[in-house]
Amino acid sequence: MLNKLLEEIIVGKSAEGIVGLLNTPKYVNEFVIAKKLGITINQTRNILYKISDYGLVSSIRKKDKKKGWYTYFWKFEILKCLEFLKDFLMKNKMQIQEEINLRKSKVFYVCESCGLEYGEDEALLMNFTCDECGEIFTVKDSSKLIKDFERSLLKIDDKSKSTVKANIIKVSILENKIKANGNTSSAIFENKTPTVTIKADEQEFDMDSNMITAVGNVVIDYQDIKTNSDSAKIKVDESGKPKLVNLVGSARVTQGKNIVNATNLLFNPVSNELIATGNAKSETILDDMTQVTIWSDYQQFDQTSNTLITSGRVKIVYKDYIATGPKAIFLPDAKTKKPNKILFMGRSKIQEGSRIVEADKLEMTVEPKTFTAEGNVRSQFTQVSGLKNSKPKTNNKKPSTHEDVYDFSDSKSESN
Repeated sequence: MLNKLLEEIIVGKSAEGIVGLLNTPKYVNEFVIAKKLGITINQTRNILYKISDYGLVSSIRKKDKKKGWYTYFWKFEILKCLEFLKDFLMKNKMQIQEEINLRKSKVFYVCESCGLEYGEDEALLMNFTCDECGEIFTVKDSSKLIKDFERSLLKIDDKSKSTVKANIIKVSILENKIKANGNTSSAIFENKTPTVTIKADEQEFDMDSNMITAVGNVVIDYQDIKTNSDSAKIKVDESGKPKLVNLVGSARVTQGKNIVNATNLLFNPVSNELIATGNAKSETILDDMTQVTIWSDYQQFDQTSNTLITSGRVKIVYKDYIATGPKAIFLPDAKTKKPNKILFMGRSKIQEGSRIVEADKLEMTVEPKTFTAEGNVRSQFTQVSGLKNSKPKTNNKKPSTHEDVYDFSDSKSESN
């Protein structure tokens, strides 16, 4: 991106290759530059002098001991290039904004035959008649021109909407990377407001792949989401918006009343999907202010459909319920769209105090507070009274194979 901007602004199409040749930490022989560009040494020097007028290159000279003349070696001063580009884009933006304001506040006239445009005062002096052809002026419709200017502003915003701060910043045009070390902080802006901020001990931005790599005490703020991790990789689009965020090591995501911890977290802002792997633990506060805590090896959240898939040593604690099993799915209520049903698959167990039910399939509903058990059902109730819909004790020790429905909303435990 930096190469392209320098070529467009300074050197032009006739010498596009010179930016890449100066893209090196070492000084480059001007004769080597001329040879690779296929132009004369004088033409090469003219281009280099033009760039030097902007203060973007530095040079050293070495004397040829045999021939006695001096040869110059050149390279870019990267930080000065970045400062120059920032100033250039800001000035360009101001000029375009002034033109938009002018077009919106003033009336312009045009001669349709000659294509000449005049301001209101000038057209009045000419009696709204073209001096060239005698045609009467018409009012110019500036709406299309205004839209073109506004699109140009958006392009400039896309090129200048990010900032990087650090103790040390290194830029490699050759690798098209920006590296920052020591208390680094980077931000992406939308309408002068930061939409994404990244803080870390180290950061690297690869401009070719649009990938940000952050290492050490990584903190990311994006909209209402805050993340913490040992390291992170953030894939961004051309406008700088995150497309994919991969958090590695002691990863944590906080959003409102929801907290997710895991060894690794993969967040897709486009699809609103979060995948947690390795000792995953999620906590959420429901509308009634009760907490649901979930442990498992794998958790997949889909915020669009408001569903959660968990697998691997699943354990769920909700009020006085403790449920365990190999896999569980959280489903939303059809009307409220809020999580209301938990479906356990595989041999699972749910416990409330001294009451325990095991089955091949368990389905728990938050509101109303009930659950159903299906397939090889085993139930154990000790010192329980007021239990609705429970089966009486029998001498049949074989497990139940049909579906049992339990409602604990009014039940109470009693002790002797």
